[in-house]
Amino acid sequence: MRMSATGEDGFTLIELLVALAVFSLGALALVRLDSATARATAAIEARELARIELANIAAELMTDPRAPSIGAASGESANAGRRWRWTRQTEPLERDLVRIDLKLAEPGGQVLAMQTLVRPLQ
Repeated sequence: MRMSATGEDGFTLIELLVALAVFSLGALALVRLDSATARATAAIEARELARIELANIAAELMTDPRAPSIGAASGESANAGRRWRWTRQTEPLERDLVRIDLKLAEPGGQVLAMQTLVRPLQ
């Protein structure tokens, strides 16, 4: 800051430009942080909704009087306004038990939730 010939205080144009540049860098950092937070929140929401839907499918499998057939199966379900694609792999274990591996994904997307169940055949 310089003193003018009239004695009034003021900033030079260079000082104002530097201050504006520093302020704009801070504002850009905040904008990037906000967009990263929004993306992370959307990803967390999708994973949590997938876990809820997978828990629903698992509850149906565990409460069904008949165990699922041995082998692979897949299908679609809807929950929370979203469509889900599930896959199930059922393998026999010892002593009349079966192992059920469940995976859930958005159609055409990556797997968002996985769960393994063990239940009796009867």
